[in-house]
Amino acid sequence: MNPSSHTPHFQKPRNLLASFPLILVCLLITALVTAFGGILYFGIPALEKLYLWFIPRHLTPISSSYMLLGFCALGIATLISLSNSKTWVKLLAIFIAGIIIHYSFGLAKGNINFIKDRMVNTGHATYVRLAANTPSIPEFLSNFESLAKSGALGDYAPTKPPGTSLVYLFSDRLLSTVEDDPKIRATRIINFSTYTWPAISYLPVFLIFLFGRSVVGKDNAILASLLYITIPAMNLINLHTDQTFYPLISLLCAFTLFKAFALNKAVLAFVSGVLFFGVSYLSFGMLPLGVVFFGALLLAYRPTISLKLIPLFAIGFVLPWLILYIAFDYNHYFRYVQALAKHHNTKGWEGTWQVFREANTTNVVEYCVWIGLPLATCFIYGLLTSWQFFNKHRLYFLLTLSLLASLALIIMFGKTKSETARLWMYLNPYVCLIAAVAIDSLTQKSQLARKRFVVFIALSQYAVNALILRYMDFI
Repeated sequence: MNPSSHTPHFQKPRNLLASFPLILVCLLITALVTAFGGILYFGIPALEKLYLWFIPRHLTPISSSYMLLGFCALGIATLISLSNSKTWVKLLAIFIAGIIIHYSFGLAKGNINFIKDRMVNTGHATYVRLAANTPSIPEFLSNFESLAKSGALGDYAPTKPPGTSLVYLFSDRLLSTVEDDPKIRATRIINFSTYTWPAISYLPVFLIFLFGRSVVGKDNAILASLLYITIPAMNLINLHTDQTFYPLISLLCAFTLFKAFALNKAVLAFVSGVLFFGVSYLSFGMLPLGVVFFGALLLAYRPTISLKLIPLFAIGFVLPWLILYIAFDYNHYFRYVQALAKHHNTKGWEGTWQVFREANTTNVVEYCVWIGLPLATCFIYGLLTSWQFFNKHRLYFLLTLSLLASLALIIMFGKTKSETARLWMYLNPYVCLIAAVAIDSLTQKSQLARKRFVVFIALSQYAVNALILRYMDFI
């Protein structure tokens, strides 16, 4: 049967494990949020004792009025998403609420400069200075490796392909000319990003729905979009390409690839190949998910797809690679090797079993904290119970398997020491889709129970956002 021939409705199979009923999940979430709050409020160094915990406890003065504004925005979006309103009204309400929450948390710290800070004082401000002082984009691309080797690109740009730097360079060219003073150019980039990037960062709300409605069903896709705006990492790690662009282009690539297989469209296969290269040109870290998801779609649609889709996807991926190689002498594979070496050198990866075990324990705990412990609980529940949808909802099962396999690849070969709150943000949309199905599974017997549980999750997630902002804000 064609995996997209109907809209999925996720009811729990009769033999669903009875160890995770709704009441126990609620109690677990309550206990986790309470314990997390206690650890931060009383200064218990439980998290800091983890190997290379990235952000230590520190107090951030916050305004209660702006926190209330963000709370009201999330509350209204939650109620609208659970109402009988039209789908576009629900998605628009969620999108607008996400933007309001984002600015509310930034302004709660004082003023708009606290949002700009990521591009002014932190390490990633080097991208802005690089863009404001680069006279020629073609020369920048042609000399990327020599610039990286000389140290002219700073510490961050050499750990990635040129795509991330180009985001800032294109912003600079849009706003200024090369004759303008670099300080003025940098200020324009910062101001432009401050007022546009937050809106861009919540565009995945719409793509989550478009992609998810065929995989997890319409209601669950809307719920996943709502969950997305409750993620602390999305709301508190602002003005980073990881937060603004990576989830968006990752979703766009996955959605286009899914449609290519579902509709058996050659053009979409080619376009998805180009987008997949674009994903890798922004960040090599997103490659595992793309590769695994491609394999999952092959398994899902193997009986019905045309074999020409595979070479067309490959052509779409290789063509921009060749164009960049011919035009700018850019070798994508060589850049991957160099970026990986720089990343490992920056993180100081020793390669012992003890480092592997302790670093990845920190990585997983940090990611769970920064997506929100309530969401993480639902996500883990969804992973643990996904096997029961193997026959009835094969495509959803393969999505969960893809994400699990991607996480395994990232853990085994990523060689990252902490900061996964930022580095793994492109996974967040898929986490929300799986968590939405978990919520549906837990509450399928009652619409009232579903609405109450969704409100409970939204409130709990907001509490985690507030705790992190107050005691562990991203620095």
